Amino acid sequence: MRHYRNILAIIDISMNGELVVQRALTMAQLYNATLATATIIDYTPGYESGHAPFLTPTQACDALIKQFSGKLDLLLSRCGAADVESIVAAGDLKSSVADVVQSWQPDLVVVGSHETFGLDQPKSIFGRKAITLPFDVLVTQLAPRKNIGGRLVHTITAAFC
Repeated sequence: MRHYRNILAIIDISMNGELVVQRALTMAQLYNATLATATIIDYTPGYESGHAPFLTPTQACDALIKQFSGKLDLLLSRCGAADVESIVAAGDLKSSVADVVQSWQPDLVVVGSHETFGLDQPKSIFGRKAITLPFDVLVTQLAPRKNIGGRLVHTITAAFC
């Protein structure tokens, strides 16, 4: 059995994110490992004109990062993990996840079953040469979505990806 030293939880800012953080905290305590949490903002510049006053793409991205940093810190304090390192990245989802994972170099990445961030398909994030990941991935099972819209979106996504 592998001994984990660095655990990274990649979460969304929601109730599901709290469940993933709780699982990651349990794993970090079990292995006496260092834990960090990350949230990824899928940010594409070009839609800033709806803001008043007008924001440049850099200003809009910085504002989003600041807003999500506050939300992530609040989520971590609710989970009893206020001292855990928090990372907020913005940009293309796949490249941002790859950047965070490569810079933090975890032994274990914990994600939720609704949002695996492509880590269940290494080739989609790390390129064609990635056959295996250099870390384990723990997909935390979350409650199924209750609305039909969520199930429909996941079904359509699975059909086209």
